[in-house]
Amino acid sequence: MNIIKKLRKKITEVTKNDLAAVFLAALILFIQTFFVFSLWKAGPDLILPNCFMFIPLYMIAYLLIRRHTICYGIISVIQFFLYYLNLYVFSSRGTPVQFGDIYCISDALSVAGNYPLVFNSDVLLVLLGVVILNALIWFLFAQTEYKRFSSYKKSGIKFPLLFIAASIPILAATVLSVTAPPFSLTEYTSKTGFPLAIFSEYLHSIVRPPQGYTKEQAENVLSGYTETSVGVSEPINIIVIMNESLADYSLLGETGFPQDPMPYYHSLEKNCVKGRLLVSVFGGSTCNTEFEFLTGSSLAFLPPSSLPYNQYMNDGIHTICKDEALSGYTKTAIHPYFAGEWRRNSNYPIMGFDDFISGEDFSENYVKGEYEDIAYMGLEFADFGSDLEYVRKFISDKECYRKILEKQDESNANGKPSFIFAVTIQNHGSYQYEDFEAAEYTDDDIFNQYLTLTSISDSALEYLLAELSERDEKTVVVMFGDHQPGIDVSLASADMSGINKYITPYIMWANFDMEWDVPEITSPNFLSLYLKKNIGIPLTKWDQVRLNAAEGFPAVSCEYAAAAGDGSIVDTSSIIGTDAFKDYQFVQYEMMFDN
Repeated sequence: MNIIKKLRKKITEVTKNDLAAVFLAALILFIQTFFVFSLWKAGPDLILPNCFMFIPLYMIAYLLIRRHTICYGIISVIQFFLYYLNLYVFSSRGTPVQFGDIYCISDALSVAGNYPLVFNSDVLLVLLGVVILNALIWFLFAQTEYKRFSSYKKSGIKFPLLFIAASIPILAATVLSVTAPPFSLTEYTSKTGFPLAIFSEYLHSIVRPPQGYTKEQAENVLSGYTETSVGVSEPINIIVIMNESLADYSLLGETGFPQDPMPYYHSLEKNCVKGRLLVSVFGGSTCNTEFEFLTGSSLAFLPPSSLPYNQYMNDGIHTICKDEALSGYTKTAIHPYFAGEWRRNSNYPIMGFDDFISGEDFSENYVKGEYEDIAYMGLEFADFGSDLEYVRKFISDKECYRKILEKQDESNANGKPSFIFAVTIQNHGSYQYEDFEAAEYTDDDIFNQYLTLTSISDSALEYLLAELSERDEKTVVVMFGDHQPGIDVSLASADMSGINKYITPYIMWANFDMEWDVPEITSPNFLSLYLKKNIGIPLTKWDQVRLNAAEGFPAVSCEYAAAAGDGSIVDTSSIIGTDAFKDYQFVQYEMMFDN
């Protein structure tokens, strides 16, 4: 006891000195930050900047509260929350937390119930370390702060301000030296350190004009093209289906599956064309593929981790719905889930849709859940009506296709062709439902559940095309996957690294005699262009700008591009400076940010 008393006396003498106290607290926080975010994996020159992301926050809190014990506890809660959030997101989608995720918190919460919480030895170790360091802070400061604040004595402010001032040049030097995050952020986050990676993403999320851009130059590019006449010789119904997490692994190599998950899709030959779609996202961010198809804009010209649906939407953005050639069409968007997901209820009117049918509109039996905010509507509240067909707890693809047929028939009965854009939900992750009976394709239960879902999607497609084949009205169907599922995949002879993680299938099909001319590999931003070109919808000036770029590289994503002819793969950064892609980038920037 005497030793502890003497130790406490010595500590009290030290912590009464403001400089010593502030330095001691900052040192312990430095150790905790290093430990919580595994900064030994980061470059040595980045360890200090990562820690100084939190020390100024700590000092600001101390200037307001004047108690190290409370301030340290606040920062500890923030750090552990960020650590666990990053771990949880990585376990569910295979990528770390990104700055852009802040724009889709409600969407993330709405599907969070699909993924189990993570609790393992690493989490326990980090939590234990944080608790121990907080206990140390209390041991060092509690007695001094009790005596100090019992008489409302205020400590000085010059030393906390000194620490804040010292942080400024460190952070400034880091900002100047840190490079833009790459397309794939996993390795970048590990090497840079999570706190600094998030900060870097924020700095590089600010969209600046392309080098050499002026509004006049963008307008000159457009003036070099001539508007073609509007209208098609014979109205054709258009159905576009973006199928949630649809992947066709046979496009990548030998799968080794004992049976084909998509036999009907692979059997289609007449009046159709099939190929590979190069997308910019993996395991999530569905809205980015959707944005590229509907607008023709490319994410290659936007900052990494951008979410245009949540960040950059405005009335000036051109979409396929705004084409004058489709002015006589009824334009309907369908998504069998909550309308607020990815802000579709506000974005679709901006994009030119006349009507939006969400999951809440599928059945007259739908009763709104207990919570109105989508952030609280997990799967347990996603019952949109007892008369609907569900796969797991999502409305099935087949039910979605029934709604498509209903809306097309309704439009045609009124003497109008229809343009329908549907985003399915059936195959959404995760793939760990205990009451779901999965076929055996591999030794991995999660992968088996996913592949079983794709086989159900395949049967639903067969239903849709059979129904359309019986109708007299001419109809084309475009279906593609938005991204691959965020799961570990092992195939017999296919390499699942690099570009292969970003390949999904696409198909264009017609219920009448049709010869298609579409590259075997393309990307969402060009897919709508090829759709219009093949069915005779006149191309706008914006279309012609894109067509000029696509002639050299018909597929382009954030990181990869495929060349025409041999399909050779290059880094997207190597083609952005070419004349055709510079024109493309200038016109896109003018349309999105300078109109």
